[in-house]
Amino acid sequence: HRPLRKILSNISQDKNILNLFSYTSTLSISAALGGSSSTVSVDMSKTYTNWSIENFENNNLSLEQNVLINKNVFDYLNDKKEKGLFDIIILDPPSFSNSKKMDRTLDIQRDHIELINLCANRLSEEGVIYFSNNYGTSFITSLSTTSLTYTCVAISGNGQNVFVGTNNEKLYVSTDYGASLTSHAQT
Repeated sequence: HRPLRKILSNISQDKNILNLFSYTSTLSISAALGGSSSTVSVDMSKTYTNWSIENFENNNLSLEQNVLINKNVFDYLNDKKEKGLFDIIILDPPSFSNSKKMDRTLDIQRDHIELINLCANRLSEEGVIYFSNNYGTSFITSLSTTSLTYTCVAISGNGQNVFVGTNNEKLYVSTDYGASLTSHAQT
């Protein structure tokens, strides 16, 4: 995720960030070091949440401004008490999980549309979703053929794909981490 950390450190100034399936929160830390207004990192593993606390402390970052939530991502996104819109949402799920902490399995090939829709409900008007996966460009097809109206940008490298979704109707594809996210429009 080194390229995505670099992108986040450059675009996070004064933005509210939501990091889902945050693991050790390295992407949140990159955003915080890049000047984000706030970060919220959600992961259901207590071990990773504790490791995240250490990582924020090691980087001298406030846990008041950088909130860590130990919760199932689906539960968090469906929780009506959780308020607020985010300028950047990082959605970096595992490919598959059958954790005993969940009442269902997670299969990202099956569940990605549901997760993206749930994220869209928490996205500010000009917000962006960074969706990372290990399955390749087939996700662009599935995202562009739904009733959703997102711009999708594929950023490929190091064997992973990151799709950037915003709230409008064109499909954008870029495989250059340094490229403008809207420079390769496809009609």
